Amino acid sequence: MKERVRRAVFGGSFDPIHFGHLLVAEMLRERAGLDEIVFMPAARSPHKQGTGAAAAARLTMLRLAVRDNPRFRVSVLELGRAGPSYTIDTVRVLARRWHGRPQWIVGGDALLELHTWHEASALLREARWIAYARPGAEGAEARAQELGIVYHKQMLSPLSSRELRARARRGQSLRYQVPESVRRYIERHQLYQVRVAR
Repeated sequence: MKERVRRAVFGGSFDPIHFGHLLVAEMLRERAGLDEIVFMPAARSPHKQGTGAAAAARLTMLRLAVRDNPRFRVSVLELGRAGPSYTIDTVRVLARRWHGRPQWIVGGDALLELHTWHEASALLREARWIAYARPGAEGAEARAQELGIVYHKQMLSPLSSRELRARARRGQSLRYQVPESVRRYIERHQLYQVRVAR
């Protein structure tokens, strides 16, 4: 009988993917004894108002970033979905595919907002959660304890995609903050640049 793959989903906009995401994924994979991390870019997150790059560009950057790690893979499950990407819908699809409750990685900042997510109570029942510390997420550890969620206290990276988009708009370097292949892609396609109407 084939042994079940131990995996967890790392969802988000990844706009852009950066070394903080990759470090979190690798460290949590080791700490949780996982075989695989599945990066799942959202087509349109109901919690974020408009991402800076199109879904196709975010997917390309994500694939570039993880291609050298055999323990990382990318799922396009949510990219084909029309409308907002509700996590509960994805959890239910994966539960059928993987024959069990999916594990889901979430930052402390998102954990504090989990009660506002679509069908939040069902989410807590139908997925197993792995949470990690994020800057400005005071109270996340206590919330994780209330919910019975494993919480990793060590803040693994202060990087944020929002700040990286702002840096790109200002023409500042993203070197050493994103993989070099991703940096070149952003520069080549002039992502996050302000388009001036002519």
